[in-house]
Amino acid sequence: MQFFYSLYVSEGIDTLTGPDGDLYCIFDLMDLFEQRKVLLTPQRAKAVELVFYQDMTEREAALLMGLQESAPVSSYASQGARTLAAAWPGGTWTEEAAA
Repeated sequence: MQFFYSLYVSEGIDTLTGPDGDLYCIFDLMDLFEQRKVLLTPQRAKAVELVFYQDMTEREAALLMGLQESAPVSSYASQGARTLAAAWPGGTWTEEAAA
């Protein structure tokens, strides 16, 4: 997401076409990222942030989260990302989607 946002800031490109042909908008992704705080447990929300946004290794993220370095933080992040993707109503957040 950071690279996509940098592209938006430097080039004004806010939408990309994925390999599936679907369009992805930086603002939708930013909204989705923010919804982690509402839709996920604190541990999964933190794992999503550290692994997918801050690009930490599983070990680094586990230690920062106060877990054993062998904790499956990447699994927590992946499960969190699946939950977010399943709750995403096409880029428009509503109270029902957050419930």
